[in-house]
Amino acid sequence: MKYFVFLIMLLTVFGIYKIFSSSKTDNRMDNLFSQNPVIPDVRSVSEFETGHINGTINIPLNSIETISLAGFDQRRPVITCCSHGVRSILTVQVLKSRGLKMYTMAEHCRIWPAV
Repeated sequence: MKYFVFLIMLLTVFGIYKIFSSSKTDNRMDNLFSQNPVIPDVRSVSEFETGHINGTINIPLNSIETISLAGFDQRRPVITCCSHGVRSILTVQVLKSRGLKMYTMAEHCRIWPAV
């Protein structure tokens, strides 16, 4: 049963990833970045310290469900990033359910230059 649930979750994440990996994503990202987004990097603290996108804030995935959303400006888009996209997609699912306007860089995470 656990294997079946894991497989369903994996397929769901893969399906969401494919939706965001279309050629329209680049135009969508350009538009979102013009709106001064909040960019949480959901990797671990140690991963974040090895290099990160300039302007991101580190909010590790394991703390997403307990984080206060009071500091997030509801008018600004929130674009998550991580190293490969999976944690970013999971974060989007959690925070969208809490009312934030969420997006993910998914396939862009690996090619973004670390600063």
